[in-house]
Formats: sequence, structure tokens, C-alpha cells
Amino acid sequence: MNDNAVPFGQAGAKYGKNKGHYHRPARNQAVMNDNSLTHQSALLYLLVLVAAADSDMTDREIESIEQAVRTAPIFVGFDETMLAAADEAVAEILSEENGLQSVIDLVRSSLPEPLYDTAYALSCQVAAVDGQLSQEELRLLEMIRHGLEIDRLSAAAIEKGVAALQRTWPIT
Repeated sequence: MNDNAVPFGQAGAKYGKNKGHYHRPARNQAVMNDNSLTHQSALLYLLVLVAAADSDMTDREIESIEQAVRTAPIFVGFDETMLAAADEAVAEILSEENGLQSVIDLVRSSLPEPLYDTAYALSCQVAAVDGQLSQEELRLLEMIRHGLEIDRLSAAAIEKGVAALQRTWPIT
């Protein structure tokens, strides 16, 4: 395990570590009446899933998720205390049979179709934050792309845009 990584499902204490406060909300605050997630919670579940693709969540991945929640317009009004609850909820679902596909299906059924590309772009951003994509992350991104029916051309454009935003200078 990376020195700056925590086991998946145990990252809750790391969220908001610089804010000086944290309380654990009930899991059902992210769930709507029909057992689907709010669109913001669905996006967050997907980001947590991507960050945990290799079983560990690095500080950079956690910070990337926190930054997305703070800055992406889609998360305006979202309660940041839900970050830790999402980590635990995703870990719980993944412990079930077909858990990975269940999370992707839950996200798909909870998101309106116009947000599918947003979900894929945010997923790519979290996966790319460490500078290199693991085989697990690549496979998971492929599953997300198929689950959200992102066509190859759109996926390539999103991936190219994310790669451009992650680039440093001079290129090493």
C-alpha cells in the first residue's frame, strides 16, 4: 500500500481533514424516495469507485474528489460531509455479489442522461490525478464508459481533455 493511501472503505476520516470538523451523516441522506441516488451523490459514488479501483485511495485522489465537489458547478449546494458516507456506502455495495456492476448500474439509473458525459469526465479526472493509470483503473473506466453508453469518439475527446489538464511543463 502506498504510504499516502488508505484502504478503501476507511477513507472517511481523511475527507475534510483540513477543515477541522466532520460529522458522519446517515447513509440515506443521499438516497431519494425511489431508492435512487441524487445526481450529486451518484457522481460522488462513481468518483469514490474510481479512486478505489486499485483498493487504496491516495491523498491525491481524495483531494481530487474534494476539489471536484468544491469547484464543479454540478456540485453547487452539495453537502461536503457526504464524502465519507459515500466511501462507506460504495465499500458496502462492492462487498456484495456483482458489487462493481451494481454501483455502475445504480449511478446510471440515478443520473439523467445529459450528465453521463459529466460523470465520465469526472471519473477520468480522478483516475488521472496520480499521473499514471493502473490496469484496474483503465478497466473500470472502460466499464463506466460502456455502462453510461459513452461512444468511443466522445470518450476519446474527454480523455484527451483530461490528459491535457493533467500535463506539466516541462513534459517529463
